[in-house]
Amino acid sequence: MNDNISPLAQSLLELLRIKKTLTINEIVEWSKSKNINKLVLSTIIGELDEKGLIIQIGRWAHSEPLFPLPERIEIKEIKEEVEEKKLEEIKEEVKIEKPQLRYIDKVKEYIARYYSVGELRLRLDFSDKIKEIDPILKKLVEEGLIIWDRELGTITATDKLVNDYKKQRKFIDYFKE
Repeated sequence: MNDNISPLAQSLLELLRIKKTLTINEIVEWSKSKNINKLVLSTIIGELDEKGLIIQIGRWAHSEPLFPLPERIEIKEIKEEVEEKKLEEIKEEVKIEKPQLRYIDKVKEYIARYYSVGELRLRLDFSDKIKEIDPILKKLVEEGLIIWDRELGTITATDKLVNDYKKQRKFIDYFKE
């Protein structure tokens, strides 16, 4: 429990932790059970939002302009847990075949040189050399050398990688053996 919030805010937060998300109807029902009006409810939700404990989604059409209420609230910890699960999936043991090991440095140099590259472009450029590039990319993510945004399909070098590969090379050098 967070000791810096009011007892009513703690009560709403406990309910939210159980249900993970609350619609405006559930919020209003809760406020009626606690015998509080919409002004106080708006203040409680604002308090939780300011503390970074919840996320307000939308604006309820029937709320007053002076004390607006959201259509829905979610507990902020859920999104953090989802991000942690994604990181855990990436951190699963990465196995790279021996023939691919020699290309890790070439991939590092390529990404360091071009800093931010489309995933498709990278796959096309290395398609004749590397059979499966995903294990190499997962390994580089695990080492903190790249940021691999799968939704956008981009791979971006971190400062750690760029600092390791400051020397300049020509584009064709990446494909020579």
